[in-house]
Amino acid sequence: MQRFNWRSWRSRAMCMLAGVFAAAAGISAQVNLEQQEQINNLIVVVRTSFADGAHTGAGILFSAEPDRLLFVTAKNLVQNEGGEEARGIDVELRWRPGKRVEAQLLQMPDSGLGFVVVSVPVSAPADLLRF
Repeated sequence: MQRFNWRSWRSRAMCMLAGVFAAAAGISAQVNLEQQEQINNLIVVVRTSFADGAHTGAGILFSAEPDRLLFVTAKNLVQNEGGEEARGIDVELRWRPGKRVEAQLLQMPDSGLGFVVVSVPVSAPADLLRF
């Protein structure tokens, strides 16, 4: 598990989440189709596997680095109540339908907020994050 510097990404993740939730709730001004498509591309399908079966949930993209993408997802999706971490984590990106990409859980201090950060070794399309 890689180490994740939570402090450097905290405000960026919170701003991104607030923007996505505000847009989804209709709080922001009317969104055109291009903006809606961009928002939809920030949401991914997250699949995890445990000894007792598989689980499916969602994640939200909050950072695109040159060689990886960072997503937040629910902690209970990647770690069960007993503290066992998922044996495998993969994501499906909207712009790559049907193709799963292996993800890695990043180590970070427990924020108490119930979410974790996962890393995917994929480059984002050039126009993915335009704000």
